[in-house]
Amino acid sequence: MALGFGTLVVFGYGPVEPDGRPNVYARRAALAAGTLSGQGATKRLLITGGRTGGDDLPSEAVLLAGYLTRRLGVSSERLVLEEGARDTIDNLVFSANLLDAEGRADDRLGFLALRLHGPRIGYLADLVGLTGTFVALEGVIAERAERHCRFLEDLSRTPLYGDLAASQVRALRGLAQLPDFWLPPLGGLKSPERLRRLQKHPTVSKLGLPEDLTMFRQALRNRPRRYPEPHPDDMQRGLEAARG
Repeated sequence: MALGFGTLVVFGYGPVEPDGRPNVYARRAALAAGTLSGQGATKRLLITGGRTGGDDLPSEAVLLAGYLTRRLGVSSERLVLEEGARDTIDNLVFSANLLDAEGRADDRLGFLALRLHGPRIGYLADLVGLTGTFVALEGVIAERAERHCRFLEDLSRTPLYGDLAASQVRALRGLAQLPDFWLPPLGGLKSPERLRRLQKHPTVSKLGLPEDLTMFRQALRNRPRRYPEPHPDDMQRGLEAARG
């Protein structure tokens, strides 16, 4: 798969198992990332994921990095870890900050995640000002062997996958309908250019927030965060979208 990314952002999946292992979807993300790295499709992997199993367990990023180096033979020199993210908005905000700090904001970016995660990642990447190509991990894994296809099909019937599908639908509803679902975390952006771009967003520009960037960031962070309410049809809609 000749993709030629400068940086491939690999999204972790929580929660971390109680015994400290990455869960089955996180392990599949690592397998796909290792496959692409081995094919020379990316120069490096930016793994993003925080301590979703609790503060006493390693972060998703650390666990995936260990899986990549010990199980898949990826050099640790090709890995960059982002360990603060607790959700997808954090994944994008903190990854953008890291890329900016490294002077890598102009890298050709890829985003590696489950197929059902793609619309949410695309929406949020645009909000933070990151441009990249989405890569569904299922397609990468399926190329390795037929048994992986069967395994993924079995996984798509599990309750955990149903929960993931429902969470994607809820999040997309929140992004479309609840500005205070996504605005507070965006106060974590550090780049003045990204903040100015955000100020011009049609929803943000109508809120009467301060023009001064320091005050603007603080105003975002001070807004109480709201979450979309669950709906009985969320899981079914999410599963249908994933299959479509």
